[in-house]
Amino acid sequence: MKNKLHKILAFILILAIVPFCQITSASADEAPETKIFIFLTKNMGFNKAAACGVLANMYYESAFSPVCYGDNGTSYGICQWHNGRFDSLKKFCKAGGMDYKTIDAQLEYLKYELETSYTGVLSFMRYQIENTAVGAYNAGYYWCYNFEIPGNRAYYAVERGYAARYTFWQYYKNIGDTLIYDIFDDVYTLNIPEDPQTGNNLLLLDGDTLPVLGDVDCDGKICMIDVTQLQKSFAKLIDIKDLGEMSKVNSDLNADNVVDLNDAVLIQRHIAGVKATDEMILILD
Repeated sequence: MKNKLHKILAFILILAIVPFCQITSASADEAPETKIFIFLTKNMGFNKAAACGVLANMYYESAFSPVCYGDNGTSYGICQWHNGRFDSLKKFCKAGGMDYKTIDAQLEYLKYELETSYTGVLSFMRYQIENTAVGAYNAGYYWCYNFEIPGNRAYYAVERGYAARYTFWQYYKNIGDTLIYDIFDDVYTLNIPEDPQTGNNLLLLDGDTLPVLGDVDCDGKICMIDVTQLQKSFAKLIDIKDLGEMSKVNSDLNADNVVDLNDAVLIQRHIAGVKATDEMILILD
């Protein structure tokens, strides 16, 4: 008890003389997405909604794995840097004495890339995103469309916008703006809320709340059965909300907050491998 008291007193004394903003690393055992969230908000100046937009994209790109390969080995890391951007990541990390296979190094490269090659994206994410659920959607949409730029980006931008709004924002919106600094472990951690009913950490992702655009019946697959289910809902034979927690979100492919024939057409186009066009998709306001 005496040693614990001395530790607490020492902690208070050191807090009084050490600036709060000097150290911005997260602990080694921190969940990857939490470490990234801390970096985006403390080092990049993003609000929580903007950070959620980035997290949603990283989830779909790499599931937050810094050693994830994609595109037949030509893309790599949490952002799936492709070809020349992958080479630039390795060169940047080598010049800085960092291991390009780590999240910390990749986050530093992300900051460098935004500040040098994607200044418009950086400005938009910092200053044009409202710290709201709709802001999280717009951040996920914009980041996918203008930074990640996957094939059929109009389709995937909506999916990632929904993930930012309905999954990540729901976890991170209640986190206080002040991080907890542990001077003894030399780290920042988040004051993470718990579910009052279960006591579980609210940052544990629930796969059932991650949108899969076009998966009307929430079975993990997108096929003509989903189109049929949508048509049944139009005929009032079923209630789309009874198909799954995310069924309505998964069904609204053009993000107009209305599930209708246009969405059924978009699902069929996606199944057939036809890209969605920009005119079909809305960004929320």
